[in-house]
Amino acid sequence: MGLESALPPPFLIADHPGLELLNSVGAPYGTEMDWIGSGTELLCWCSAVGLLTEAEADDLQAQLAPDELDELANEVRDLREIYRTFVPGGAQSLIEYLNALLARGQATYQIVPGGDADVPEMVLRARMSGAADLMAVIARAVADAICLEVPERTRQCAGPSCTMWFRDTSKSNRRRWCSMSVCGNRSKAAAHRARHSGS
Repeated sequence: MGLESALPPPFLIADHPGLELLNSVGAPYGTEMDWIGSGTELLCWCSAVGLLTEAEADDLQAQLAPDELDELANEVRDLREIYRTFVPGGAQSLIEYLNALLARGQATYQIVPGGDADVPEMVLRARMSGAADLMAVIARAVADAICLEVPERTRQCAGPSCTMWFRDTSKSNRRRWCSMSVCGNRSKAAAHRARHSGS
């Protein structure tokens, strides 16, 4: 891929590409970062979360001027803030906004070879011919996230300073942390310190 991010890889823990938009800003590595802070970063983030192939990201970078890409990143940041307001289930204003974004994109269905069962599958493929198409792809991921059958499985990390969101796919539906290796360990360490501070 010709695109390179100046940031470390995004912290992908949401278990859903639409929810990853909520986590595209945060401080999982200690310093707050915005993975869609510019047009180039937006394309790198979309590729990292699986919303664009590397070839599609390269094509969009070639098609769009830098200021167009930066304006697109600004629009995606606006969507992120609106989405954060209405997590997890969405609200009518968010749904109307998403419907308007979805109507801007072009897409077509395509039959692709099957996996293990070798059964063909029909999938929706976006036509990546401009900023509106990418915005529609991102809106489709958010729309899919708010239409999940069990909205209460979408939750924010219980870490006191963490802003990350995730979809709890555990059988017990009791996941509390964005990541056991980050916030889970911080919580355990804080509890350990609290227990031993009086001794």
